[in-house]
Amino acid sequence: MLTGVLVVILVILIVSYGWHIHRAYSVFTRLGIPGPPTRFFFGNFLDILKTDRISLAIQTWTEKYGKIFGYFEGHTPILVISDPDILQDVFITSFSNFHSRREILFAESKAKNAHLFVARGLRWKRQRFIINPTFSSLKLKQMSPLINHSVDILMEKMAEQHQCGQSFDIFVFFKRFTMDTIWSCGFGLDTNMQHDLNNQYLLYSQRVLTKEFCLTKLVICFIFMNELKWL
Repeated sequence: MLTGVLVVILVILIVSYGWHIHRAYSVFTRLGIPGPPTRFFFGNFLDILKTDRISLAIQTWTEKYGKIFGYFEGHTPILVISDPDILQDVFITSFSNFHSRREILFAESKAKNAHLFVARGLRWKRQRFIINPTFSSLKLKQMSPLINHSVDILMEKMAEQHQCGQSFDIFVFFKRFTMDTIWSCGFGLDTNMQHDLNNQYLLYSQRVLTKEFCLTKLVICFIFMNELKWL
């Protein structure tokens, strides 16, 4: 008798879970929003892992499906928008309607010390409002000398390579230039990373942006935790 009850409960859970997944995967179809085909349970995570970085996957999908499309992380729908007019409406005109962020697992979004990346709701909105002046036109213009300085160093490095008369990987130079600009404008530090290849800021920044840092096991764990949370 007990075995029969457990079997019935298990069947109900499986059917309910399958229905939930099916309905989740059809949300963009119902809204008429295009996107890449999904795989049961994983959504589009496996496609993302194949491209090393999520930015490359989004770029490929944008070229194929347009400036507005949807994909899935597990069964969580993610809407991607790269249309400037819509982004203007989301971030500025109708900002009061989009003041929350997606929940990050293991992050204490309600804690008093929750920072901008994990805060949600009104706390996130308040923090975002505080830093908005940092990205005003006036503030960005004041950063121009710092950016120009980094550009000058970049051009010098590329000129040195050009004089050698051999081909070179321009991505390496742009990576150092980008991080140099971020550290100087965002943190007020002259890291000298375009000259010093062993610079600690450069090395740690590269670790964050490499595939080795984004462990596949951690990504899979993220999917499982989302599914277990629903169950």
